[in-house]
Formats: sequence, structure tokens, C-alpha cells
Amino acid sequence: MWDLFWKFFPYEFTWLTEDAQNRLEDGVMLTIIMTGITSVLALILGIMVNRLRLSPWWPVRFFGQVYMEFFRNIPALVLILLFAYGLPNAFSSEVRRELFFQSELMLFLREHSTDVLNRRLLIPYYAIGAMTGITLNTSAYLAEILRAGTATIPKRQLESAYLLGAGTDGLYWRFVLPHSLRHTSPDIITRLVHNMKNTTLASFVAVPEFYNAIFSIITRTFQAVELILFAMLSYIFFSIFFSFLLWLLLPKVKKSNAY
Repeated sequence: MWDLFWKFFPYEFTWLTEDAQNRLEDGVMLTIIMTGITSVLALILGIMVNRLRLSPWWPVRFFGQVYMEFFRNIPALVLILLFAYGLPNAFSSEVRRELFFQSELMLFLREHSTDVLNRRLLIPYYAIGAMTGITLNTSAYLAEILRAGTATIPKRQLESAYLLGAGTDGLYWRFVLPHSLRHTSPDIITRLVHNMKNTTLASFVAVPEFYNAIFSIITRTFQAVELILFAMLSYIFFSIFFSFLLWLLLPKVKKSNAY
């Protein structure tokens, strides 16, 4: 798949062996999978946490606030290390092996990883732990972004909706959430693109995503300058493409006739 791409460059890519191509292809695929899963889950969690923070009951609002502050203020890398390495070590070796590394789900993911990758994903749990940390961190930021969008709704309009008989849930899902998504789309897109770039942190727990593939090739060829520049250009392309895709999927920022 790379032959057509490389022939336009005068530089001779001596490091681009068949093994390197397989690693890069696997890295791109894993980056796409991790970005898709974490983006969807983070957006869903962010929407739910924002709903909790608008609850009429203070314990529910307090829980939503604690969730947002806790996961937003812990670096994503720390959360990744916590779930990938720390959580399994909280259990005995037998339980750890059966629950995190030799469970039916992990064995299934390991065996079927070759359906989409050139190489078998040896320890699928590390990828799941990394995605968990990334998702929680991003969801906390998205919850705050949506809260800011909710704050732009004039109070009189909310009061009018209540007087017309709109319930709390109906008001949120039919009016508050669409308004927040519409008015915070640029911020949500920016945060989700940052979420994509956070997948590079999964390399710290041996997940063979794109940056991990680049680093592994560097350790074999010692051509760091070329490969780092290639990684930089690749992530610029990934970011622009993902931004465009999100711009198509999320509600566009536009003036509503209601305001």
C-alpha cells in the first residue's frame, strides 16, 4: 500500500523494510481503533456527567463535579499507567492472570487481533487499560466544555420551558444538549483531536500504536531524524483529517432562529 505513496519522494527510505511497513500499518490501524473507541465513549460519558451536574439533587451534582475535577486534573499518562499496570497489581497473581490476561475476552481479542493487524496483539489488556485512562480524562474535559455551552442558555428560556411542562430529562435531551453541542462544536472537535494525539501515550504501556511503531523502527535503524519528521507529518495529517471528519459528524456552529 505504500509503493504509490513513496515514489513521489526523492529520498530513499532505506528504513522502510517489510517489517517496518507491517509495524506502521498495525500502528495506524490501532491508532484509528483507539481513537474511535475513546472518542465515542468519552463523548457519551461527558454528556452523562454534564447531565448529572444539572440534576436538582445536590448529591448527584456533587458526584458529577467530583468526577470532572478528579479525572480532568490527573494527567492522562498517569491514568493509563494506573489502569494498565496499577489495577492488575492490586490483585493476587492468580486472579490477575485469570481476570486481566487469560480471561476469555482477552484470549478472544488476542486470537482475532490478526483479523485487522499483521501481528498478533500479545497483551490486549494493556490496550484496554490505556483506552480506559484516555477515555476518562477526555470525558472530564468534554463535560466541562458542555457545561460552558449550557451556561449560554438564557435563564428565561429554561423557565419558560418548565412552565410549559417540560420535565428535567426532556428539557436536557431535547433542548439543553442540542444547544450545548451546537455552541461548543469547535471546542469539542479540538478536544477530540487532542484525544487522538493522547493515544501516543499508550506506547508507555507497550501498546503497538503508531508512535510505538515509529519508536521501535528507530531502535532498529537509528534513523531518528527521518522517522521523527515522518511521525510529525503523519500526526499533522491525522489531526487535519480527524478534524474534518468531526466537522462533518458534529452539529455545525450556526445561529439558531430561536436566539
